[in-house]
Amino acid sequence: MTVRASQLQILMVLDAVITQGSVTRAARQLNLTQPAVSQTLARARLLFNDPLFLRINGRMIPTARTMALAPRLEGWREATRNLLEPPEFDPATQRRDFVVASNDFAELSLLPPLVAAIHRRAPHVALSLRSVESVPVMGEEVREGRVHLLVLGIAPPPTFAEETLYEEHFVLLARHGHPALGQDLSVADFAKMKHALVSPQGIGTRGPIDDALGHLGVSRSISLSVSRFTSLPALLANSDLIAAVPFRFAQRRETSASCGWRELPFVSPTFVMRLAWHSRFSADPAHIWLRDLALETMRMV
Repeated sequence: MTVRASQLQILMVLDAVITQGSVTRAARQLNLTQPAVSQTLARARLLFNDPLFLRINGRMIPTARTMALAPRLEGWREATRNLLEPPEFDPATQRRDFVVASNDFAELSLLPPLVAAIHRRAPHVALSLRSVESVPVMGEEVREGRVHLLVLGIAPPPTFAEETLYEEHFVLLARHGHPALGQDLSVADFAKMKHALVSPQGIGTRGPIDDALGHLGVSRSISLSVSRFTSLPALLANSDLIAAVPFRFAQRRETSASCGWRELPFVSPTFVMRLAWHSRFSADPAHIWLRDLALETMRMV
């Protein structure tokens, strides 16, 4: 059955007359004229095939049909109000599950403060961390809303909204005692050393450092390609390999336990770390809360 706008108006007026017990008071509540309410009430009598009210001793007495309709109209009114009210999210009491995708650098460096903040402020919120390589930003999981936030070092697609976290640069990382950490280092010296490169699939042979070196007229040789930052310090600690890594990764306590770092002997390329999400989530209160908390915690790292 198709519900017409005129029928919705009838229900609204009938509900007001029932709750107010008076056509005059109902008209005042609805900001309508008394004749308009009376005319709509007449249409309600035709719609329900019932007089709806009897006037006895100056009072409007509801009929049995009206008394049966009253609780259903009250439920309809509350449901309509809930439908029209803006949604809210209370992290202290509500249960929500969120999926955040990032590479392991962000997972190691940026996500721990977010996880700690969620644990303190939102005991019923569950967080699932995924590898960004396993959930392409234009893949089905993101398009269908099963991944809620992405922490990226590249620009997201146009259908995504984003916030900048910070700008990052690269430094040289090597085992403690490596000659590259203590000597004057030229660009040529840097290029001639054996290099390790972090590539998502472990098969990459170029990165932004290679582009920067190319502009200086030199090139380097990649001796080792790995897919995760996690394993890099241990690999460097037991070899003469060096690597150009994000500054925040080099500063981590776990990294500095086995490796030291220094600035590159040339101007480092930079990249922007971003928080990105599909635009479908932009106005959702729960997602707004999560994004604000992520920005608050990650920008402090």
